[in-house]
Amino acid sequence: MKLWALMVAVIAAVILVGCDKAKDDYERCIKLEQTNDPEGALQACKQAAKLDPKSKSGEAAAAKVEQLESTVLEKLRANAEAELKERPKTITPAQQAAGAQAMQVLRAKIHRDRTFREEDDHCAGEGKPGHSYRYGGGTYAENESLATADGCVPYDSNSMRVAGHAQNHFCCP
Repeated sequence: MKLWALMVAVIAAVILVGCDKAKDDYERCIKLEQTNDPEGALQACKQAAKLDPKSKSGEAAAAKVEQLESTVLEKLRANAEAELKERPKTITPAQQAAGAQAMQVLRAKIHRDRTFREEDDHCAGEGKPGHSYRYGGGTYAENESLATADGCVPYDSNSMRVAGHAQNHFCCP
């Protein structure tokens, strides 16, 4: 009788040692990932890794968690970007009026002079609007703001941003 009890105990121990408690959750993780549900797959893999971290399935699930976290973050980022693109960019009438008033103030303060009568080779050669203008009378930021409103782009990368320069060059239509 003692021998029989000992054999049952040994068989039970062998069965329990070979049992992978994380296997079902890991298999669910793989299936969810294949059906393009990275959030569900991540939760299943986390559960598998937590349930039996030292088993073969638990270790595989733990390794997959990092990959799935990256996938979930990328999916969230893409969804947020898509939502921002779809969101209408509306400006209230009060914002429009304030912007128009600010432009009137800048136009009264800043003078715009055409640099050359002909098309400017530098501007046209870089694919920018073809005429060179100098904007002066304001700070660089004010000059640039008005020039941008006029459809201009900076003449070059430096475009005289150094303090003390009263005029700034822009390529304008």
